[in-house]
Amino acid sequence: MRILVVAAMDKEIEVVREVLKQSDDYKITSYLGFDFFIGTLMDKEIILVKSGVGRVNSAILITVAKTIFEFDLVSIIK
Repeated sequence: MRILVVAAMDKEIEVVREVLKQSDDYKITSYLGFDFFIGTLMDKEIILVKSGVGRVNSAILITVAKTIFEFDLVSIIK
């Protein structure tokens, strides 16, 4: 299962990013100005990204992510 995790600000993704960095398959992919942090957490592939503040930014980011990744679930950190 692949999960897209979207957060508005750096401080919201900091902890998850540090955990992802410990996975063997950790990598960073940049696309259209967004940095996608990819790794494994609890046997799930996690795609972590910062969208910026606002629902419109989140919607744009999810649309962009869907063009380059296949994922099963979207989780938005509030």
